[in-house]
Amino acid sequence: MVKTALFLPQTFAYAGAKSIVTSLWSVQDEQTKNLMLRFYRHLKKGLPKDEALRQAKLGYLAKCAPERAHPYYWAGFVGIGDMRALEF
Repeated sequence: MVKTALFLPQTFAYAGAKSIVTSLWSVQDEQTKNLMLRFYRHLKKGLPKDEALRQAKLGYLAKCAPERAHPYYWAGFVGIGDMRALEF
């Protein structure tokens, strides 16, 4: 059986999204929330999307509990497409 969620990034791309941050595997809500809050803070500062995601991951690792530092919790997030900074 094919999971529909695996095709969600492709669906956004076909619909015209120029950039997507997605996860390569199922992730836990709390760790995702922590990572994405950091990601959006870095985007707001004007960082390119790939650098904002990198900084979010580094910030997550610096603050998380040791048992949550395993790559399972943060490494699955990747950027696809145009990774330039947002223009406001």
